[in-house]
Amino acid sequence: MRATRTIISAVVIGAGVVASPLAADEPVGERATFQTHDNEQVTIVGDFYAAQTEGGELPPVVILLHMYKRDRSDWKPLIPELQRRGISALAIDLRGHGESIEPTEANLAERVANREKRVYENMKHDVAAAHTWLAEQGKVDLSRFGLVGASVGCTVAFQYAGDDLSVDAIVAMSPGTSYMKIRSEKDIDDIVGRAIWLVSPAAEIANANALKAANPDGNINVKEVTAEGEDPDVNIHGTNMFGKVGGIERDIAGYLERFLGDPAEEPVVYELRRKFYVPADAERAGKMSVEKKRYLSSPEEAEERGLKEFGQSGREQGASGVVDA
Repeated sequence: MRATRTIISAVVIGAGVVASPLAADEPVGERATFQTHDNEQVTIVGDFYAAQTEGGELPPVVILLHMYKRDRSDWKPLIPELQRRGISALAIDLRGHGESIEPTEANLAERVANREKRVYENMKHDVAAAHTWLAEQGKVDLSRFGLVGASVGCTVAFQYAGDDLSVDAIVAMSPGTSYMKIRSEKDIDDIVGRAIWLVSPAAEIANANALKAANPDGNINVKEVTAEGEDPDVNIHGTNMFGKVGGIERDIAGYLERFLGDPAEEPVVYELRRKFYVPADAERAGKMSVEKKRYLSSPEEAEERGLKEFGQSGREQGASGVVDA
């Protein structure tokens, strides 16, 4: 179980800390570049926005996933609210978007424009590479880890979280059931023991309700939002909600603050596609690769998400059932 937390943040710009809030100033992040580990080896570009915590412990972190044909800059209105609550963020350009278009021979931007399903299915590798970058930097607490997606970014978040049990919370802005022909109902049904908040305008609320129905036992909440003002045709799809739906930035940050929880007292780790966990300070933990190592806040949390303590049966099995001595 996760305890809710109370953290006050200073606002961080790049590597420097400022004493006063950013107010109307645009947040500036630390540029991040890293390569995915799938066959296409895409160079992903992002911006890291650091936060500080009241007690000096490492802050929790969220990875931000933008909409179709948009880029990481869409998330800037959310950053000050996250930082005020002591939550760091890494906003990335998904492959074929923004600056994430290398290698050129992969024709990523063209394939994105053509809505090639495989490109979108492979975007979960962009998130995995972002997690690896965060782990290598050592600036955040990856046992308190969330995702925020908008439109097709929600689809990517659901796909990734189905594979990675360390994702604690997901905020999905305008999620769909079949963006780019990817069936998100199946993906969301695979997400066990995590908090999911589906936020949609009235015209799209049926999609959010269908996703909730696909995982009836999940910790899933749906919120219907409306734009301020009297124009019924204003676009509030995905990150277009920012600045148009009153308090949405505050509400998203507050939700994440609640469900990312307090710093872990007894963290554990496991490897992707394995079913067993060990204490974070165990010798076996030190042998795990940074690409596959994932962090959870406690043994109880690990077991709620379907993992077992290593050594219970004397041997470890992977997800496929293959024995790993």
